[in-house]
Amino acid sequence: MLMALVLIAAACQGGGETTTTATIQSGSSTTSTTVTATAMAQTTTTKPVEAADLIFTGGPVVTMDPNLGTVEAIAIHGPEIVAVGSVNEIARYQGPNTMVIDLAGRTVLPGFVDAHTHILTDMGGVAAGQPLALENGITSLGEAATSQHELDSLAAAAETGRLRVRVSMYLWRTDNCGVDQGLWYEKYPPGAILFERLRVAGVKVFSDGGSCGPLGVSEPFLDGVDIADPFHDLETLTSYIRDAHDAGYQVAVHAQGDLAIADVQNAYASILAGGENDLRHRIDHN
Repeated sequence: MLMALVLIAAACQGGGETTTTATIQSGSSTTSTTVTATAMAQTTTTKPVEAADLIFTGGPVVTMDPNLGTVEAIAIHGPEIVAVGSVNEIARYQGPNTMVIDLAGRTVLPGFVDAHTHILTDMGGVAAGQPLALENGITSLGEAATSQHELDSLAAAAETGRLRVRVSMYLWRTDNCGVDQGLWYEKYPPGAILFERLRVAGVKVFSDGGSCGPLGVSEPFLDGVDIADPFHDLETLTSYIRDAHDAGYQVAVHAQGDLAIADVQNAYASILAGGENDLRHRIDHN
């Protein structure tokens, strides 16, 4: 029986935890498991251990830990990676009910973190977007423009256990057409963890078009691209960013055209006033 395996492990922010998704394909069927690793250390002792539920062996396991490097096998029990190490070290975790998966030379890789995506909000919601993310090895993502409606949908998926990727949301101050949505996001404090895999990362502002309306550019740079002004004057843009900055949110500003980018740079310069960018405000697309 031909069996293809993809095992993905992705670090979350803080706490040293990782989430791991194993996708096992056999014929036309696919099964997945998600685990959290609180420790990834080689086993060097011989004291009795609890049998693992899963052991993956027969291929390189890339831990991304400089002290561990690439090892030969990995043991999983319940929601945790309990050990990684050599075949002999991991063999002690095998019990009568342990499922042992032969990787047949395939590699176990850390999962990808996509810092800017719309895969859960613009691609059919969690039901359609999440499988696409996991199939491509994305286990943690930044949902880069989240409305109240989309937040409610993600929260419902998290509450019912359907959300299997870690999601950091950027709650929009303006929509993608530049229309001000107000300070609704202040109901959700910076860094708030709403559910195990759902947190508030920051605030999103659109300074020019791309997905809605033209870019804020000073001259045409492609055939059919019109010259347009940014969505907001500098004073308005600065006020949107300052509101979020003063409340402690990271700000991600969509800016594609040169005029829009210059305005965002000037707004940040005014707000930071020569100080450090401790909240890591950024320009997306650029």
